[in-house]
Amino acid sequence: MSQNEWRLIRTGKSDGYFNMALDEAILDSVFSDRSVSTLRFYGWENPIISIGYLQKIKGIRNFLNERADLVRRITGGGIVYHDLDLSFSITVKDSFVNSLGVHESYNIISKAVANGLIKSGIKAEVYTDHSEKLPECFPCPQKYDIVSNKSKIYGAAQRRIKDTLLHQGTVKNISKAATCRRTIEAALENSLSACFGIIFKKGDLLESEKELAIILKKKYESTAWKNWY
Repeated sequence: MSQNEWRLIRTGKSDGYFNMALDEAILDSVFSDRSVSTLRFYGWENPIISIGYLQKIKGIRNFLNERADLVRRITGGGIVYHDLDLSFSITVKDSFVNSLGVHESYNIISKAVANGLIKSGIKAEVYTDHSEKLPECFPCPQKYDIVSNKSKIYGAAQRRIKDTLLHQGTVKNISKAATCRRTIEAALENSLSACFGIIFKKGDLLESEKELAIILKKKYESTAWKNWY
């Protein structure tokens, strides 16, 4: 692939531990120049909550007791309950990361996502206000989240390793209908392509990414990782 071509992968639904493991495996691959920048669309096999990398278990224990499985992300942010979400990850290594601060990158990507949602028929706008920070992400929108009729429908979290960025985003309350999900994915693909000035080329996971994800899944499933902070 040329420099203006990114890999596009659709991996379907997986359990939450493998989803997070695969995003980390792709991050490692892009950072190490084994793969080009990548956009991955995915879903969730079973309901699960994810928590941010630096989120303290002690402070949210009561909330977690009411929910099912738990996975800790390597990205920041708060609690997200995943079920029918349409999720994606952007893993990019180029001048976009070097030239923009954290807030700028959130703003630019959120605007592109909002444009894609609008084109797929969903009312959406980027939230620019500041709200009280709560442990759970979705009850209260934060700056650069996306809202529809004043309710948060999209949130994101990031992790940077030098010049490589992992951006995980999730769109809530998506219909089970495959046609609906494909329509939204296509609209997001087009808007993100325009945002980054690149072309997406359908690709596959590398064998090394699959192998690393299987290894990393054990970490995400472990009690030590879930409770480390």
